[in-house]
Amino acid sequence: MSPLQQGLLFHAGYDERARDVYLVQTVLDLEGPLDVAAAAHRPGRRCCTGIPACAPGFRPHPGTGRAVQAVERRVPAPFREADLTGRGAGAAAAADRLAAADLAERFDLTVPPLGRMLLARLGADRYRLILTLHHIVVDGWSVPVLLRELSAIYAARGDAAALPPARPFSDHLAWLDRQDRDAARTAWRRALDGTTGPTLAAPADADASDVPPEHATAVLDPSRADALRTLTRRHGLTLNTVLLGAWAVLLGSLTGRRDVVFGTTVAGRPPELPGVEDMVGLFMNTVPVRARLDPARPAAALLADLAEQRSGLIAHQHLGLADIRRAAGPGAVFDTIVVSQDYPDAAAGPGGLPVTGQVTENSAAHYPLGLALLPGDRPALRLEYRPDLFDAATAEALVGRLLRILDGFAADAGRPLAALDVLTPAERRAVLTEWNRGGAAGDAEVYVLDDFLRPVPPGVTGELYVAADGPAAADLVVACPFTGGRMRRTGDRAYWTTGGELVRVEGRTSATGPSEPDNATAGRAPATHAEEVLCGLFAEVLAVERVGADDSFFALGGDSLLAMWLIARIRAVLDAEIAIRDLFAAPTVAGVARLLAGERAPAELAPLTARPRPDVVPLSSAQRRMWFLNRLEESGAGAGYVVPVALRLTGEVDVPALEAALGDVADRHESLRTRFPDHDGGARQEILHGAAGRPRLTVAAVAPDGRSTPSPPRSRAASTSPANCPGGRAC
Repeated sequence: MSPLQQGLLFHAGYDERARDVYLVQTVLDLEGPLDVAAAAHRPGRRCCTGIPACAPGFRPHPGTGRAVQAVERRVPAPFREADLTGRGAGAAAAADRLAAADLAERFDLTVPPLGRMLLARLGADRYRLILTLHHIVVDGWSVPVLLRELSAIYAARGDAAALPPARPFSDHLAWLDRQDRDAARTAWRRALDGTTGPTLAAPADADASDVPPEHATAVLDPSRADALRTLTRRHGLTLNTVLLGAWAVLLGSLTGRRDVVFGTTVAGRPPELPGVEDMVGLFMNTVPVRARLDPARPAAALLADLAEQRSGLIAHQHLGLADIRRAAGPGAVFDTIVVSQDYPDAAAGPGGLPVTGQVTENSAAHYPLGLALLPGDRPALRLEYRPDLFDAATAEALVGRLLRILDGFAADAGRPLAALDVLTPAERRAVLTEWNRGGAAGDAEVYVLDDFLRPVPPGVTGELYVAADGPAAADLVVACPFTGGRMRRTGDRAYWTTGGELVRVEGRTSATGPSEPDNATAGRAPATHAEEVLCGLFAEVLAVERVGADDSFFALGGDSLLAMWLIARIRAVLDAEIAIRDLFAAPTVAGVARLLAGERAPAELAPLTARPRPDVVPLSSAQRRMWFLNRLEESGAGAGYVVPVALRLTGEVDVPALEAALGDVADRHESLRTRFPDHDGGARQEILHGAAGRPRLTVAAVAPDGRSTPSPPRSRAASTSPANCPGGRAC
């Protein structure tokens, strides 16, 4: 797997009870006469099954336990339709609800394909096409490629042969295998040398859950966009590098740090791989960006440093983030990211899909704060934020500060960074004058400043300074940049609330992230057989000689990828299941042993609710897996998936009554009278009713030697139940 695939597989399994947020959904509104078969059935098969990158399942390797991807030759095409024409003006809202429900439905990553399509009919010649894929098989670049292919197949009246064969994603994986990982680790260790701890904009104790994001967007007006283009031409930079520099300055003001690290994405498409621009798969990677903020240096120097840093690391951008963090330490941990969505054009050719309006994408926030650059004639900035951590007013304020930093860069990139003011005039008056006057700190005049001696925005922690009229130690007194007098450093940390209240804090703490030590204790010997086996498995995965029963997996060097391997080894050796989230909650041998012994509290389950039944009833994830495995076997095989029940009865048996009882039970439970006929390359559920759904009872006489001699067939006797797969194989 590619590095980011390994990370996404970990996150998808972190809590299998929660929503999987790593789904990519694209929504297209179509208007005009539509050939549904050409628009969806056959193109959907190409998009979701005919492209090798979209047709793998991710499973543990039987030998090593490490996860691998297996590409299947033939998988079902997951397409369904919904007729909303009876909803009138509410059809669009109903389609939105269908899209949201589709986005909330998890994929089983072991069963391909990891994509599905939904075509909603809104009215006369009005449709909405919803394509949902798991991020583990596509990146942002791949989606326009898929849409172009979808439209081209439609123009060819559903003939996928009009397109050239898709180049396999395995070619990229082979390229990755040839790269020098040791050299890459050395390069990233050198680039991040000297960083001290994680750079976190969100509260240290923030919940690690992923939630649906909200956005704050600013379109760059023509004058601002022209000024930034002039800046890039004058200094030989890209707009993306300028944005990275502005984000670094903003992040420094939020965290009070002069040395900040944040993430960015790289396309990960090596130019030496022919045709890579038209391939589909998860090529992109997330890597750290480091920015040293020296208040005396000009902004142009910061931007040049960033450009040089990124250029020097191009050859090493293939290394996964987990490997980078292992090499560089906690300084490579961050919780904000900057992305440039500079993707290929997805415009349809002649005769293609009748797309109207903008193509929209739905996703979830994977970082507390994420900034996207949307290129074009009028570039736009979109701040994605978690609403459980930042409110809308804060997000809008952050966008405003970012624009002011960009304006400062464009106006004079030769000015020192300390001269850049991120506050609005109103905020500046409030924190320097008004709140000192709405007696927030008693009689003293106080300032909350960053390391550049600039006032920090409300809600941001800084160092507390007090106007110094009386005597004070010389090393604690500095010139006040606001009054011309003096001020004294208190050494305390504080922040202003938006209402003008001064709040002192004991000191800024930061989370070390799940890859850092939970607690490392002395190596206690295992006390039970389960602890003894688990100590051996921990040591095997971590490649250490010995692990104590109270030692933390993560304190000994474990990370997300090794955690997945450990869970696979526990499954193979102990025939037991443990979720990744549980391992993070109880990372010691003793803790895992308690979980396996059943001491964990039962999970809270959401109540089941009735939902409308579609015309074509799809298979559940587990049913799709069973159907798929059944089809892989030879005809007549599959005994491993049959559940026999044998009961020894004594006395007189009323055979008709027993058969009627079996029928009554089947009447009560739809699953007992369901069969799975072929449907559009896959299968659907067909629920039988009445006599067709009642199992028939075969009676056989048993000879004294134990061999059976079938009795003559009765009028209702049969040898199979109704729940048969095509070909007579029982499901």
